[in-house]
Parts: sequence; structure tokens; C-alpha cells
Amino acid sequence: MRRYDAKGPIENTLRHFGYREATKWHQHWDKSEYLKKLLFLPEFINIELKHKKFKLVLDYDPDYPNVLIQFFEGGS
Repeated sequence: MRRYDAKGPIENTLRHFGYREATKWHQHWDKSEYLKKLLFLPEFINIELKHKKFKLVLDYDPDYPNVLIQFFEGGS
């Protein structure tokens, strides 16, 4: 099975997108298959965030090898 793990540590991806640290719920993936990986979101939200207010942020840069997705509790 082909793997689509992010290239490099999460800290590099966070820094690239302007964050200092990750949220409690986050993922960073190799962008080559991020759309397929987004298919897991409904299940994740139903299990982990069903009764919580949250904001979802997807950071994408066509010139960077990774995609970052984060959930911020509370939302706005």
C-alpha cells in the first residue's frame, strides 16, 4: 500500500503556514493525496467533535509539499 505521510516534521509545516504550535486535533499530509484523506473528516467529526463547537482550517500552498488541517475548539 502506498503511503502519503507528510514530508518532514509537523513543526516545518506549521512554520510554513505561520503557526507556532499545533492544535489538539491536527493532521499534516503529503498534498498528493490530501483530497482522498479528507474523506475521513465526517467520521472524525462524528466521533471526536460531535457535541463541540469548532472551526476547521485547511492550509494549502501549491508550492509546498504538505497540507495542514486543524480544528480549533470553540470556533468563531
